Amino acid sequence: LAGANIVFDQATDVGNGIFSGIFDCGRLLDTSTFLLVGQGSKCSWTSTRSFSISFGQNAQVSKGSPIAVCKGLLQNAVRNSEAVSGSVFLLLPTNVVKPALVINAPLRIASCDALQIDASSSYGNGGRAMVFSWGLALGPINRGSVMNVLSALPSE
Repeated sequence: LAGANIVFDQATDVGNGIFSGIFDCGRLLDTSTFLLVGQGSKCSWTSTRSFSISFGQNAQVSKGSPIAVCKGLLQNAVRNSEAVSGSVFLLLPTNVVKPALVINAPLRIASCDALQIDASSSYGNGGRAMVFSWGLALGPINRGSVMNVLSALPSE
């Protein structure tokens, strides 16, 4: 994810006019949410009912993350309501772009060589570092080779 759009159920007073253009999200979001959206995150109002967040560096936001604005900052558009409070939980869009995995590895290696696999060219994780888990799966082509290797290992 590179960002999120937050939509209210009705028009707000946009902080009584204290926000304009693109601004530091620390002015609008509560402390715990601000820490989740990353250093250098930027916010902007897209209408009186919604604002957008562009996540910063090292964002820790994921599906289900709580998003909350500073207490006492926003009211409804006519300013005759209690201030906005509570939080919403981030939902993923239905059309999420999946990361593209790019793997560089030799086609063949000698039996005593170390296998080096590089996936650092993979992309599509919203600017955050990707995490990889590697494993070995048996298939019709490699079943015999894998079983030979496993049977040669010392048992514990």
